[in-house]
Amino acid sequence: MRQKQKQPIRLMKCKAYSREMMMSAYKAVKDDHLPVDRAAIMYGVPKQTLRDRVLNKVKISSRWGKDSLFTYEEEELLVSHLEGLAQVGYGINRSQLNILAGDLAVKLGRRLTESKLSNNWYYAFLRRWTHRLKVIKPRGLSSTRAAAVTQENIDSYFRDLDAILTKYSLKCKPHLIHNLDETDIQPEHRPSKVIT
Repeated sequence: MRQKQKQPIRLMKCKAYSREMMMSAYKAVKDDHLPVDRAAIMYGVPKQTLRDRVLNKVKISSRWGKDSLFTYEEEELLVSHLEGLAQVGYGINRSQLNILAGDLAVKLGRRLTESKLSNNWYYAFLRRWTHRLKVIKPRGLSSTRAAAVTQENIDSYFRDLDAILTKYSLKCKPHLIHNLDETDIQPEHRPSKVIT
């Protein structure tokens, strides 16, 4: 028995056209009484798209492409929030941003369910804000170091540091203070990429 050979999936080709091309075709139909089919061919626009605008099914001034979930101003607030988080050392990853944006959409009444947004939204969002956001891989932090970062330990460190600076009269001699750090540490904790 012969197996039926699978046919390759044919993708529909979308012809690119500009707003100016559509406006010229629209004016040719409305002002010069050119048939829709001929105007569409002359100006390189889809026939049905032009026909919908001529018949007022779609406004000629309607926005191109799919509407964004958030307005420009709302997205700018989200970007500012992400920048603020990054400045204090708290970058969030893709999944966290999708959840945060999903919660925001629910609070603004744009979505009914409290579920995270898709990765399609995430990548489109990053493309719109490449001039302010980028995804980076943060440095790792060992688990023992992460566990040691408590408020008590931090307070104790600064008390001890103040005592040393006072003991050796270094508070007014910053040129004698040097900062040293560990090198060649293999961190155990390897966080995911974050938006900064």
